Amino acid sequence: MTPTPPLTQYIGRTERTLRALMDQVLAGAGGTFHQWVALNFTASGGESIDRSQLVGQLANAVRIDGTAAEATITEMTDERLLQTASGSLVALSDAGRERYARTRAAIEQTTAPLFADIPADDMAAARRVLTTVAERADTQLARA
Repeated sequence: MTPTPPLTQYIGRTERTLRALMDQVLAGAGGTFHQWVALNFTASGGESIDRSQLVGQLANAVRIDGTAAEATITEMTDERLLQTASGSLVALSDAGRERYARTRAAIEQTTAPLFADIPADDMAAARRVLTTVAERADTQLARA
């Protein structure tokens, strides 16, 4: 009898496949993966977000250093996707809101069929388990 592969193998395969789909969406909607993550954090933060907070969230989310995250934010400001709101706060520009909305709609259209027939209880359980695993991995990384 063949042993069951470790859960990490399933998680890795799923992440790589979803990322490939995301890259297809971004090819059509515009921007890079790092820009998308920054747009998402900014949109989720309300009207504006502290630039250093955005840099930290981006760096942590995509596992890059602060310099690379700052470069992404600068690039987005240069492309007029982000604008200075006041002091250290940045906000989505009109172009940033438009790209965010277009990309979000494309992601939802692409991923809806993936989750369509999965029961809500199973989705909730998956969210809980993946959140727990990610939090434990973050803790372990912080200790290293």
